[in-house]
Amino acid sequence: MSVWHVNLQLRLEKQPDADVLDALTDALADLDVGVGVDPRHLLSIGITVEARSLRAATEKGERAITAAVTGLDLDGSVVGLETLDWAEFERRGEEPVVPPLASLQDLANILGESKQHTQNLVDNYPEQLPAVAETAAGRIWLVASAERFKSFPRPGRGRPAKTFDQRARELVEVATSWAEGKEMQATRTDRAGGIDLVLDRVITVRVVLRAGDVEGRIEIGSGGRVRQYREEDVPTPRELRAVLERCLKPETRSTLRGKVKAQDR
Repeated sequence: MSVWHVNLQLRLEKQPDADVLDALTDALADLDVGVGVDPRHLLSIGITVEARSLRAATEKGERAITAAVTGLDLDGSVVGLETLDWAEFERRGEEPVVPPLASLQDLANILGESKQHTQNLVDNYPEQLPAVAETAAGRIWLVASAERFKSFPRPGRGRPAKTFDQRARELVEVATSWAEGKEMQATRTDRAGGIDLVLDRVITVRVVLRAGDVEGRIEIGSGGRVRQYREEDVPTPRELRAVLERCLKPETRSTLRGKVKAQDR
């Protein structure tokens, strides 16, 4: 004979009274019963039985729980029945109640991606990387979801990640093309350790490449307002275009150019 743990779950129509739960506990006291109910009216009843096989243990446990529930004010339907051998039951009992959690940066570290690219992944694959909570500091994911996602097939996998220098130079080209599409004059200056791109003498895109211990960054600004991106959150081309568009909103381009000309006098 082996020892088994049988757990039956009932979805109730209403929260049970404390007296009913006490009566249920008394009826199954000889079987080391454990009873719990959550706010969604899900009643969980776990007992210990001895049986020669998994099937025999399941049938014995279900009969015992059904007999105890009969006659009590517990209207509902069975939604789950699980039987575990004692070794597995104890192993699960030793597992942490809260599974390992991960922030966006933790997620990026697990996946071996940049923080910005990881943000794109969670936006594009919400079913594979579902957030389990949202806090003041941001969303939270399960580490297990990230580990599973590492083997999930997706376009572009297997190609080496671009370096910061490559991504930064690519964004300079994107900004130049954006300016040409708006008939703006683009002036680019390649200097030691970086690139300066000025669009119509109004919008600046400055790239500071990695030099020694100094990490790379990108600065985008106009009219005295500068937005800075560190290496770990380099914007995508689409995000860059959106930022450039916003650079024109506070004041029209002609007004800004008028200020520049006034400063030159």
